[in-house]
Amino acid sequence: MSIEYLGGFTIFIFILMYIFFMTLSFVPQHTTAIEENIIEASVWRGMQNLMGFVVLKNNKTEINKTALKTLKECTIFGWHPNQADSRNNYTYFRDYIINAPNSSSFHIQADSYIISLTNNKNFDNFTGSSIVDGINISFETYNNSTKYDVVVIDNGTIMIATEGSGGYILGDDKYEVQKIDTDGQFVIMYANLADCGKQPPSNNLITNHVRFAKKGYQIIKITLTYW
Repeated sequence: MSIEYLGGFTIFIFILMYIFFMTLSFVPQHTTAIEENIIEASVWRGMQNLMGFVVLKNNKTEINKTALKTLKECTIFGWHPNQADSRNNYTYFRDYIINAPNSSSFHIQADSYIISLTNNKNFDNFTGSSIVDGINISFETYNNSTKYDVVVIDNGTIMIATEGSGGYILGDDKYEVQKIDTDGQFVIMYANLADCGKQPPSNNLITNHVRFAKKGYQIIKITLTYW
């Protein structure tokens, strides 16, 4: 056997080993990318179906209040025998609303936001209002120091609130103060309306899709998470 043959054979084996190990490093990445694409396509289809359920047929930007009430009844999934309703609601949304009976898991979150522009001058303070579920709510921002950090909310009952505080009943839901503009020009209120389904684990491929609708003057954020 010639030296040239041994040299060529050695190079050939080296190239085969190189291709083999490169393939080993590439395949998991390629598989992961495929899985991500499948999940992303699935969550997009699921969101299309979900939005078709939660918005009005003749007004795709307005929330269907009856559908929203149904979504609120879908709670966090639990295995405990006393949580049979949560499993039934989960199955209902999976099979009939999202139309993904073969999907692994999902979570739906619905949040409501109220934005009141408080740009009407009232001495050193600013006032504004917003209509929440048909009720006119008044807001007035105060500056106790160098910035505006307090808001007085009047829904028939006077409530004094600071940023991050919660438990304020406005319309149909319980809100917290998410943001008071430091210049007093606006106030943002936030309420979680629904947490439906399982909670996503930390060790899975997770993707979500966000869409918005409105409920009168409120902004409704819908987040669908798949894994």
